[in-house]
Amino acid sequence: MLCNKSRGLFCLTGILIILMFVNPSSIAMACDCNIPKNANEALEKAAAVFRGEVLQLTEEKINGESYSVALISVSEIWKGIEESQVRVYTEKGSSCQFDFEVGKEYLLYSYEYNGMLKVINCSRCAEVKYANQDLLELGKGKEPVNTVQLEEDLKSNKLFNQTSILLLLLIIVFVTVYLWRKKIKK
Repeated sequence: MLCNKSRGLFCLTGILIILMFVNPSSIAMACDCNIPKNANEALEKAAAVFRGEVLQLTEEKINGESYSVALISVSEIWKGIEESQVRVYTEKGSSCQFDFEVGKEYLLYSYEYNGMLKVINCSRCAEVKYANQDLLELGKGKEPVNTVQLEEDLKSNKLFNQTSILLLLLIIVFVTVYLWRKKIKK
């Protein structure tokens, strides 16, 4: 048997650590794609439409769901926002995940979900160099009105997540050592 009585406590600790990193919500499901026929139809359906460069990528867990979060420096807006920087969410590990890359510029048609701007891969969202037809159809957008700096928010959130994981691991180690010592004294 892999976990016998003498190694039971250590096996339990190992299993708990493994379960911390297994996320049942990341099981891939098919993405429901209904791609608009043109930019104007996509503009009508989207909550926000804008062009911007990815400054930073992070990860967040919200209500048990894992998200990739792109911090976007907005350069042109057609609908829905006025800020110079926005956070855009995409489901991590799903077939709908939009793959952002830092330093690349995108035309994004986002929808709003629980106060978040979200994008999926089966939409008209694209890297700007592949979105010429949509940009022509949309025409000239407007510049952001509100200048904001969201980079510090993302850094502090990442630090909080790392600190939480470290604290949880330390608690598990201390409980394991305590129980192991208690068992040895018997």
